[in-house]
Amino acid sequence: MESGELIHVFEGHGDDVNSVYFSPDSTRVVSRSRDGTVWVWSVETGELAFEPIECHGRVYCVRYSPSRDRIASGADSVQIWNAETGVGILSIRGSSACSLAWTLNGTDIIGGGFGLVTIWNSDGGERLRMWNAHGGSIRGLSLSPTATQLATSNWWDKVAFVFDTSAGERTTSLKHDQQVQTIAFSRPGRVRRQQALVLVGSPRMRRPATLPRREL
Repeated sequence: MESGELIHVFEGHGDDVNSVYFSPDSTRVVSRSRDGTVWVWSVETGELAFEPIECHGRVYCVRYSPSRDRIASGADSVQIWNAETGVGILSIRGSSACSLAWTLNGTDIIGGGFGLVTIWNSDGGERLRMWNAHGGSIRGLSLSPTATQLATSNWWDKVAFVFDTSAGERTTSLKHDQQVQTIAFSRPGRVRRQQALVLVGSPRMRRPATLPRREL
């Protein structure tokens, strides 16, 4: 980042690559594609860490677990893989997801599907909670640093929601006038003490949406 020098170009997917994601220790990069595969790359060498992972259909999202030992992918079903070998650990059938987030301790995985937010146990795949959120596919999903709040967004609904994760109750609605691709909570910092949400997708949406202090 200091020099801006190109380090590697990762090539190999058979269709559009829609997103990439660093492992927690930044030693690997995982990419997901419309071709139905997930690829894991070494940052040091630029080579594949293991053979491409074949998922159930077009892959919409992929996330490393906080402990770096697992990778979750969201397609026609949510699947969890061994991050060192690419071997499948768990497949939750009937659990399509457009967005994913791990809980801080990695015990649960949160998925945003078609209008629904679902929380599953990441070991056995049991559904723990589910609630209605948007009128269409939930493209953006972000867990707050304290894991007590979950923010959601949809491309067509011109509103973002914040939910209490323990009960699935909506606590805040943030209206806007543009399509939103994704959403993210701010991290604790010295300058901004108040929790903020950043919504990405519109060229006119450059300021973070700030949550009321009563919601923190």
